[in-house]
Amino acid sequence: MKEFLPEVETICNIHHFILVRHIGYCAEKSNKILVYEYMCNRSLDK
Repeated sequence: MKEFLPEVETICNIHHFILVRHIGYCAEKSNKILVYEYMCNRSLDK
């Protein structure tokens, strides 16, 4: 958890027009989830 939260904070501070926007995160017990904006009809690899 010590490493996760600072990394999430860094990700939240990165803003660029070609990157998917980071919306939030969940960190409960051993579960850690990053939430990103929805890409309607598209894939992140395109």
